[in-house]
Amino acid sequence: MSAVKSLLIALGFVGLGLAYLWQASGLPAARADDLLGPATMPFALGIALIVLAITLGAAALAGGAGDAGLVPVRRQHLVVLLGILAYVAAVPLAGFKASTALFLFAGALWGGQRVVPAGLFAIGMAILFHLVFELLFRVALPRGLM
Repeated sequence: MSAVKSLLIALGFVGLGLAYLWQASGLPAARADDLLGPATMPFALGIALIVLAITLGAAALAGGAGDAGLVPVRRQHLVVLLGILAYVAAVPLAGFKASTALFLFAGALWGGQRVVPAGLFAIGMAILFHLVFELLFRVALPRGLM
């Protein structure tokens, strides 16, 4: 990709980040009994989008965004896409935590990890998601039908 294209894309993402922050400013701030409010995550994501866009723009200006050539589409892309679609279909049925643990376990196995480390990774991430979302952010994750 040329430096001009990278710079234009970076400017577009800065604009999207600013629009995201503007929309997030309408969300209520944290209450006295909450550590984080509903606006915390959108603000963090908006700022991250802007910072990453500025990084892309700086790399384009420095000449680091050269043309790497086209990457041929391989069967692996189709496997990843099908895995994501299966994950999205499984969340309403099995719930967020079980679906995420299974998706991470399958992904770790597909990435070459052995069964026990992949299982420990999946269980650990499911516990981490529970702690972060349900206990810290107080967001109820989809429980599923099971």
